[in-house]
Amino acid sequence: MRVVSFVGLSCVLAVTPLSVAYAAVPTGVTIESADEAYRERAREIDDDRRVSPEPIATAIRTLEDLLAERPDELDVQWRLVRALYFSGDHSNESEDQRLQRLERAREVGDAAMQQIAILYGDGERLEDLTPEEIRERVPADRRQMVAGLYYWTAVAAGSWSQLTGILSAVTDGVANKLYRFSGVVIALEPGYDKGGAHRLRSYLHATVPYIPFVAGWISKDLAVPEAEAAMAIDPDYRGNEVIYALALLETRPNEEARAKEILKRVARLELREEPRAEDVSIRALALEKLGAGVTLAEGIAPEAVPHPATVAKRAAGDAAASR
Repeated sequence: MRVVSFVGLSCVLAVTPLSVAYAAVPTGVTIESADEAYRERAREIDDDRRVSPEPIATAIRTLEDLLAERPDELDVQWRLVRALYFSGDHSNESEDQRLQRLERAREVGDAAMQQIAILYGDGERLEDLTPEEIRERVPADRRQMVAGLYYWTAVAAGSWSQLTGILSAVTDGVANKLYRFSGVVIALEPGYDKGGAHRLRSYLHATVPYIPFVAGWISKDLAVPEAEAAMAIDPDYRGNEVIYALALLETRPNEEARAKEILKRVARLELREEPRAEDVSIRALALEKLGAGVTLAEGIAPEAVPHPATVAKRAAGDAAASR
C-alpha cells in the first residue's frame, strides 16, 4: 500500500550520476524550468499504472544541477526530494532503481534538516524542539517551504518503508520519524498538500503495529480522526477520501459498507490531467480495497454515492433537528 499523495512515491539519471557535482548551473537551468519538467512527470503511464522515467528524470537532473550550485537553498531541496519521491514511488523501473531514488531523497532531506537546524535551531537539535517551538522559530514567510521539506522527506521515507518492509520501518525508527515530521508539518502549515500530514498520520495509526517503547504512540482509535482532519481541510481531494475509507476498513469493521461506498465513488471518478499519476494510483488503491473482481463497470453510479462531506453534513443536520 502506498502513502496516498498520500499518499503516494525511480528513474535512472542516465546522463549524470547523482553523486556528480557541477562547477556551475548550465544555461537555462532554473527553478521555473524544473517546475515545468515536474508538471510533465506523468506524460506516459503504462498498463501497470507506472510512469515512464524520462519526464521526471529531466526534473531531477535540473534540480541536481541547481543543488550543486546552491547546496543550502531550501527551495531547491524540497523540490528535489519531491521529485525523487515521485520517481521512486511511481516510476516503472526496477525495484532496486526506485529504492536508489528514495534513498537519495532521504539523503537530500537529511541534509536539509541540518540546514534548517543551522538557520532556526539556535544551537539546539531539532529533535529536542517541539513542533510548536519549531513553528515559533521559523519566519512566517518561510513556514510553507520548511513544511515542504519535512513533508516530502517523511513521504519519501514512508515510500522507502514500503519497499523494505513495514516492520523494519518501525524497528529502524522510520515510523517515529514520520510521526514527528508530520507533527511539524501540521504545526507549520496544516493544509500542506491538502492535509497530507494528517493523511500520513492516519495511515500510520491504521497500519503500523503497536510496539511498546518503540512505537508506543500508535493508536488505532486515532486513525479515523486524523483522516477526518484531512477531510476537513479538503473534502474533495480523492486521496483524503481514500485514506478516510481505509481508516474505516482498518479500525471500524462495522463501517465496512460505508467505506466501500466511498471507495466505489472514488474509483468511478474520471482521471484528471493533473495530477494524473496520483489519480491513477488512488483509483488502483480504491479498486484493490474493494476486493478481487471489482471493476470500474461494477457497483453503483457515482452520483448515487454520497460524498463523505455530504454524509457528515446530513448527520450534523439530523443531530441538530433532534435537539
